[in-house]
Amino acid sequence: MRVSGTTFIRNATVYNYPVVEAIKSILPICDEFIVNVGDSVDNTEEMVRNIGDSRIKIIHSVWDENLREGGRIFALQTNIAIREASGDWVFHINADEVVHEEDLEKIYMKMKENFENRRVEGLTFEFIHFYGSYYTYQKARNWYRREVRVIRNGLGIVAYRDGQGFRKEGVKKIFTVPSGAKIYHYGWARKPLAMKEKVMYFSRFWHDDEWIEKKISTKLPEEIFEDLANLRIFTGTHPKVMQGKVSDEGLLFILQLREKYLSRRRPLEAIRDLLRRIYVFEYKGFLE
Repeated sequence: MRVSGTTFIRNATVYNYPVVEAIKSILPICDEFIVNVGDSVDNTEEMVRNIGDSRIKIIHSVWDENLREGGRIFALQTNIAIREASGDWVFHINADEVVHEEDLEKIYMKMKENFENRRVEGLTFEFIHFYGSYYTYQKARNWYRREVRVIRNGLGIVAYRDGQGFRKEGVKKIFTVPSGAKIYHYGWARKPLAMKEKVMYFSRFWHDDEWIEKKISTKLPEEIFEDLANLRIFTGTHPKVMQGKVSDEGLLFILQLREKYLSRRRPLEAIRDLLRRIYVFEYKGFLE
C-alpha cells in the first residue's frame, strides 16, 4: 500500500500559511508528497525545498486570476496536485491544515484496514477551526464539522466546487469511513490586520471588485471577525510541528470582542446555539 500526500500553496510568507508544518505533519505516513507551488512573489518554493526530504516533489502552476466564481481556483489547484499522485491513497492537506502526530498511526491503520475493501473510497476527519487565536475555535453550525481528506486514487475522484471536499467524476458523493483523527485548521488564527488582508485577497476568487469594496474594504480589521457567538476555548494540545507558531497572542482580544458581541445579542444567540447543536440537517458532501 502506497500513500501520496498532496497540497497546493501560493505566497505562503505573504499570507502566513503554515504550509511547511502542514507537509511535515503527514509526511511520516507518505511514500511521496506532491506540492503544487503557484506563481508566488515570495520565498514559498524555497521554504518547501528547505524541508529537505527526497519524497517531496514540487510542481508549478500559474493561477488564473480571472476565475472569480465560487472559489473554483482552489479545486483546480488541488486537482493539479492529485493528478501527479501515484499512491493507492491520496492524503490531501490544505496549506493551513495540520494533523496531530498522535493521530498518524490511526490514519495509516485505517487506510490499511480498508485497502482491500473497494467500497471505501475515502476517509473523513473531524475539524477544529481555530478562530481569532490559537486557543479559540468555532462550534457554529455553519463551519463544517467533518470533511474528506483521504481519497482512493484512480477512481476519478476530484476536488469539488471550491475544494472543501471531493466527488467522484466531479458530481457523485463518495462512500467514506471515519478516520478517527482530526484536522487542525489554522486559516482564521490570525491577527485582525493580517486576517483582513487575507480575506480581501482571497475574496476575489468568489466575488467581484465591487462586492469586495462594499463588504470588506470599508471594515475595520477587528470587524473581519463576525462569527463570534459560538467560540469555544481550546484546552487540548497543538501538533508538535506548530509549537514555533502557537502563542496566546490574540486570545484576550477575541474573547473581549466576543463578550461585546454577546452583550448585545445574548438572548437571540442562546436560541441559535441550541439549534446549531442539532445536526439533523447538517450538510455532508460524502456518504457513510
